[in-house]
Amino acid sequence: MNILVIDDERMVSEVIADFLTLQLGHSVTVCSSATEAEALYKRELFPLIISDICMPQLTGMDVVEAVRKQWGKRSNIVLITGHAKLETALQALRLGARDYLPKPVDINRLADIVETIETEMQQASAPDEKPQTVCRHQRIITLPQIGTVSFSSSVMIENVELALKLHRDRSIPVILEGETGTGKEIFARLIHYGESEEERPFISINCSAISPHLFESELFGYAPGSFTGAHRKGKPGKLELARGGTIFLDEIGDLPAEMQPKLLKAIEDKMIYRVGGLEPVPLDVRIIAASNKNLAQLAADGLFRSDLLYRINTSKITLPPLRERRSDILELARLFAQRYALTKREPMRRITPEAELFLHSYDWPGNIRQLRNAIERAMLIYESPEIRPEFFAFLHHEAAGNKPTVADWVFTVSLPKTSLSLYEIEETLCRKVLQLFDGNKTQTARYLGISNNKLRRILKEM
Repeated sequence: MNILVIDDERMVSEVIADFLTLQLGHSVTVCSSATEAEALYKRELFPLIISDICMPQLTGMDVVEAVRKQWGKRSNIVLITGHAKLETALQALRLGARDYLPKPVDINRLADIVETIETEMQQASAPDEKPQTVCRHQRIITLPQIGTVSFSSSVMIENVELALKLHRDRSIPVILEGETGTGKEIFARLIHYGESEEERPFISINCSAISPHLFESELFGYAPGSFTGAHRKGKPGKLELARGGTIFLDEIGDLPAEMQPKLLKAIEDKMIYRVGGLEPVPLDVRIIAASNKNLAQLAADGLFRSDLLYRINTSKITLPPLRERRSDILELARLFAQRYALTKREPMRRITPEAELFLHSYDWPGNIRQLRNAIERAMLIYESPEIRPEFFAFLHHEAAGNKPTVADWVFTVSLPKTSLSLYEIEETLCRKVLQLFDGNKTQTARYLGISNNKLRRILKEM
């Protein structure tokens, strides 16, 4: 693969070029400035361009804009910089950069990016590959108040594309279903904001967090003097505040029973009356509802009005839990680690292969929210250049019984027809793990959940 490296620091560009050529076997062209590189990338397609951001005259951001205009998404740009800021990272991703790496560059992360691009190119060029099955590998979205989120699994990429289509038609109400922490608010905001700068209001209300006797005034607002303690000028409700934009009804399955017919009438009539008010308030509001419960089952059980369900269920997006889309886990973990480092102005930390194995195998009952909290906790508590598996030991205490079993670590054993020594298998496994930790017996014993003395006995050192 032809790769273009642009950096005004000769040492940096040479180290990257040597790694890409000598270790990964790629063809690399090095330029010391974006101005010098401009003549190259305007006449030749480079599947991957690695560019510094801060350079004289033309910057890395200029490179992204020019390459996107010339080659579209056929050329992938990875930006690097020694001045890592969250705002810079977000701007780079918005402009169309593939990724953003702080200096010193994590070589393992760079190798992962290069391998991914190679795989995508091979799949895209395969003659017997159906167009709809070509792996897009990663979908990165950036949203107000949420930040950047990455998805790699095909089901979530399809959900993102559907959300962007729904963004274009505000007349279509949408239901988002999925377990707690699967990203329902992220998708509600994606449907509202799309990939553009959306200025219309996005108003959220959590139906499970408001007292039933306050719900009507919270949703519809109230007129002056409508009840004791009411503000003398009255108050607009959430639906009124959302006019021209979107109302996000989170956990709509917990909407009080007496409020359900009132909400249905407001949606059908496209108008409301404030509590105690006589003047109608016209509505132009997109409805997005979310639930961690099966609304169809609630309706069948008589716990949710079926006519309201039919009215808001024009389109539905189901968000699977992380355990059913494990290919998203590591991308999200790296993204959360990167975001934390940028926010706290700390160096990036590498997630070790052993930690990646744990993260990939853990079931994450709290889904994306739990994964983000786990990464941030590990980086806050442990002062280490790496994120290691023992940093997540607290998860076993929080959810007993959720520890991955041997069956979760997928491997194949060919059983001999004669006999098999369990002790030899123990010793072989321990020596294999010992290699992963460069001969460190304490880390090996901790990883295997045994004492140092037992490890030495298995290795026949006692």
